Amino acid sequence: MTSTRIVFELSDFCPSCGVDVADHLFRLGDVHGVEIDLATGRVKVTYDAEHLDVRDLLVTIGGAGAMARPLSG
Repeated sequence: MTSTRIVFELSDFCPSCGVDVADHLFRLGDVHGVEIDLATGRVKVTYDAEHLDVRDLLVTIGGAGAMARPLSG
């Protein structure tokens, strides 16, 4: 397992969407941690890079009703 951490900036989301984003990400199965800061609109995701890539995470966040862009990896 290769654990990788990335930070996304969320836009076009509401506070309850933050919970939806976390739920959707954890459903991927290879996400090990999600930290959402509603004040800054940032989400930190720790995931298994051997099974997921950034595109998987972006599509999943979009499916939860939020838009995101990666800030760091």
